[in-house]
Amino acid sequence: MRLLRAFFAFGTLAACLVANGAWAATFVVNTTADEVDVNLGDGVCAGETGRCALRAAIVEANALPGTDFILLGPGLYRLTIEGAGEDEGRSGDLDVLDDLFVQGDGRGAKIIDGGGLDRVLEVHAGAALDLSGVTLTGGQGGIVNRGKLSFLDGAVRDCQGPGIDNFGDLLVLNAVIERNVSPIPGAGLCNRGSMTLANAKVRRNATIAGAAGGGVFAALGSQSTIFNTAIEQNAADGAGGGIASETLNVAVSLDDPNTPEEEKLVAILPVPRILPRLVAIAPSRNGPQRFIFLSDIIKLCAGELFGGYKILGAFSFRVTRNSDLYIDEEEAENLLKKIEEELRNLRRGAAVRLEIDEGVHDHIFETLCDHLELSQEYVFRLNGPINLLRLSALADLDRPDLKFPTFTPVNASPLRETAHIFDTIRHQDVLLHHPYDSFMPVVDFVEQAARDPQVFAIKQTLYRTSGDSPI
Repeated sequence: MRLLRAFFAFGTLAACLVANGAWAATFVVNTTADEVDVNLGDGVCAGETGRCALRAAIVEANALPGTDFILLGPGLYRLTIEGAGEDEGRSGDLDVLDDLFVQGDGRGAKIIDGGGLDRVLEVHAGAALDLSGVTLTGGQGGIVNRGKLSFLDGAVRDCQGPGIDNFGDLLVLNAVIERNVSPIPGAGLCNRGSMTLANAKVRRNATIAGAAGGGVFAALGSQSTIFNTAIEQNAADGAGGGIASETLNVAVSLDDPNTPEEEKLVAILPVPRILPRLVAIAPSRNGPQRFIFLSDIIKLCAGELFGGYKILGAFSFRVTRNSDLYIDEEEAENLLKKIEEELRNLRRGAAVRLEIDEGVHDHIFETLCDHLELSQEYVFRLNGPINLLRLSALADLDRPDLKFPTFTPVNASPLRETAHIFDTIRHQDVLLHHPYDSFMPVVDFVEQAARDPQVFAIKQTLYRTSGDSPI
């Protein structure tokens, strides 16, 4: 309800501004042609034909101080003036450089087609755009927002780039973002700033070329608020379009109180890999340090993502996919490129194993098995955390009472009496048992071989070196 009151207050303020003449100018677009205003700054929208085109109205508004208002008539507005990369709106995309309202009256009636020249529209830093009742399509991306954008009662569809690429402040309300294909993350929406997405539909978008985030991509450090929004049937060539291999996910069972007779819904929430699986909870004054699994926090807060729905349950699961490489070396023209393609395909290989919380609801269990095409003999119900490897973070705690005594690695006895490793291994093999034996002889071996002018190449297999390895 607070959200509705905020929009009502905003609409009332806008009406007062219009009534009091606070707008710099109001332009009524009366042609679907793509024309530039012939006399910038005179307060008149007129292209070469003397009529007011959409591009002419925007560039004229940019040239005037204050907040301007543009009314769109019905029709298809196709951008035809070539020249991508220009930032004054005279060619390529439409550039908004100053505060502006653009008002249509419905998604189907007002369509702006980018014509494949560039993105359709860009809001520059320092500018604010209120865009409503308009459909954007056919661009190399829909909207790039670097300022403030409110996109209401509209649609962005069928673009060859992110529907909305946000670097600033973004509000999307009652909008549809669909069928966009992007080679960069976030085919539907890519958020690198602050975004609120409400009462919207983000569907059937897809990334290509290994990019992540088919529907919505939220970059590290961004802020995203999403509610009453359907994000469905999106696909990603990278992570985030479906259920990737060996990633932790939370399946949420949803019930719509308005349609109790309908089938229960299932939402999949990927647990971000960049966040720690164990989250520390501030201890009481004299109490012990406590931790909670990140997946449990997501389960507890799932209701915040699905306003209007009843949460019936939330359950963690992990899928393991087939990781075999299938490469015909004789047929492959470029072996390295073929290997790269196969490695990308591994993220979407056939599912071979499903681990899931023991108490999972039957309809979630059946939905996952059907989606993954996995028979029940390869499903393991676990009474405990999924992926125990994440408990290794506990080793970093300042709790010496939980740890084995520390020790100092030693040099293997055959290597103690000589500084030249090759002198030793000419006479005998040396087996090192890490971490009890020091790793330094391996480093010395590589360094001495690298300095020897008679050594042409070093062929060596190192398995799982540490992050601070000197090699």
